[in-house]
Amino acid sequence: MKKESTIGILGGGQWGTALGEKLSQNSKIKIYSRDLKTTSKRIGKLNYFSQIEKVKGSNLIIIAVPSFAVREVLEKFKPFYSGQPILGLSKGIEKETGYLSHQIVEELLGKVKYAHLSGPSFASEVLKNLPTKVSLALNFNHKKYFKEFFELSNFKIELTQDLIGVEVGGAFKNVIAIMAGICDGLNYGHNFRGSLILEGFKEMIKLGERLGASKETFFGAAGLGDLILTSTSLQSRNYRCGLNLAKRGEILKNETVEGIHTAFAVYHLAKKLSLSLPVAESVFKIIYQNKSPKKLFNKIKEIL
Repeated sequence: MKKESTIGILGGGQWGTALGEKLSQNSKIKIYSRDLKTTSKRIGKLNYFSQIEKVKGSNLIIIAVPSFAVREVLEKFKPFYSGQPILGLSKGIEKETGYLSHQIVEELLGKVKYAHLSGPSFASEVLKNLPTKVSLALNFNHKKYFKEFFELSNFKIELTQDLIGVEVGGAFKNVIAIMAGICDGLNYGHNFRGSLILEGFKEMIKLGERLGASKETFFGAAGLGDLILTSTSLQSRNYRCGLNLAKRGEILKNETVEGIHTAFAVYHLAKKLSLSLPVAESVFKIIYQNKSPKKLFNKIKEIL
């Protein structure tokens, strides 16, 4: 009889919990969460710990924290890392460095067996076992290290070797979702929102290709699929952040909005690479330079 594998998850938020619950079909799950009031607890099949060393020795390590916390949690876990494969889930770009998650992992841990999961996947729907399809990017030489964990009900995986494309798609769509929310908050209509999302999609491809991604990747789950979902649903925190910016002039409080940090990173990457990304850059200007959304939208209308 095959021994049950153990998966260690760094991050006990909504997505880490939802994926942990899904993976518990085939594996034992240990979740590190710094917000636990007690040192450990069990919820269903999931074991939570406030001590990060409790997940050491797992067969697979999943990084389930937002992009701005990846470096911090990895630095904390580094003394306990023993060379097992790592799966990243974040959908953002590090604000200070412009690094994607795999670049942070390589900087801190060296060359590891790394994969990244992204796509249209609201945690609440995964928990309800509703049909979900995502992209899993990995070096195909490492496929055997990840495949056994993802034979799951109602959770389809499309495999790709385009790590950069999957990470850029998952991150960039959050910036466009903020802009889509601003569009709706200003009552510009669904027609204009559709054009805005399309232009944002073109910008996603432009940045991705410059960073080394394949254009084809962005027509998959991690690109267009996630972009449509995140830019049109009130379940999306990035979309709701845009609504709030338009109606109240402030970002969402007490909620993790990946697009805020990614907008900063994308803006500076665009400058560094001499790329024109007017839709994405507008999000930066609204959040970080207090520019008027209406004035920026009038300029964007001219290019759509």
